Amino acid sequence: MTYLYHTLLFLMTYSVTIAQPNLERLRIAYPIASQDAEACKKELDALDAKKTSGIELAYHAAYYMVYAKHLSSPLSKLNTFKKGKTLMDEAIRQTNKSEEVHFLRLTIQTHAPSILGYDKDIKQDLNIILAKWDAIPEGNLKKNMKDFLSQNKNLLTDEQAQKIKT
Repeated sequence: MTYLYHTLLFLMTYSVTIAQPNLERLRIAYPIASQDAEACKKELDALDAKKTSGIELAYHAAYYMVYAKHLSSPLSKLNTFKKGKTLMDEAIRQTNKSEEVHFLRLTIQTHAPSILGYDKDIKQDLNIILAKWDAIPEGNLKKNMKDFLSQNKNLLTDEQAQKIKT
């Protein structure tokens, strides 16, 4: 019994250790993806090569939707965006209250062309992020959130803008 317990503990620790660096890599590369098609495609290919769930699934979805903007064919853009939207919907279902998943959806909805009608949850996503703001640890995720919200000040009230500066 002790052997089984130690084996399970090792596997759980190992999987967390492996998953965390991947999330950090995704967090670092995400802001670059909208400007650099090659970097976006590299991350997308890496995510396509494995089964993703939870927060990784949300990054998978976001990279698809960002990559759509780098494509030239309108049909390819639409199909790629829809694939990402389907994955994002699943990520939201899996991790409903994750501020990181809601942040990723917020970044996409804020910049999606209005013709797609993908802007219905901006207020909800922003509220979830702001409600958990103080509990989000300093690091790449919080930096990305601060940078995004600072660049999109029209999303925030003056009071909310002050909150993210601290």
